[in-house]
Amino acid sequence: MKIKLPTEDGSSETYKLKGDPLPIVKPRNAFNRTAFAAAHVVANPFSANDPSGTPDLDWTATLAYRNYLLDMGFGIAEAMDTS
Repeated sequence: MKIKLPTEDGSSETYKLKGDPLPIVKPRNAFNRTAFAAAHVVANPFSANDPSGTPDLDWTATLAYRNYLLDMGFGIAEAMDTS
């Protein structure tokens, strides 16, 4: 599997991961409980890193990650205080 990583000059480079990703295994039976995952947003790695500015989120990557969690049978914890 290959992924693109941001570089300091704002471009990206390809990195080959070692090993193979685990396949998504969907549950065969319905659970009697719901497991929730905290699906955090994904920041755009190429945006200006200004803490006083407007956040620049990568919504495509965020939604893809949320769908990945849903495919594994997790619910999404939208506003969950776990402390």
